[in-house]
Amino acid sequence: MLSELLLCLLRMVMQHVTRHHLTLILVLLQRYAHLMQQNEKHGSFYLQSKVYRAKERIEQEVQEQHGGQ
Repeated sequence: MLSELLLCLLRMVMQHVTRHHLTLILVLLQRYAHLMQQNEKHGSFYLQSKVYRAKERIEQEVQEQHGGQ
């Protein structure tokens, strides 16, 4: 999960993505980690799946914008 986002972030850094984009991605990673951590405490599979699917969609968009690598 989180490792996939970090790998995507590393690829983007290697492709000279702007600092603004990196900042946005780091904010998204922090929010994703926070939501997943909160969900672990209160245990809603429904919310967990929605957060995870949103993360997948963001990853897909990022990959499409940066050549599918």
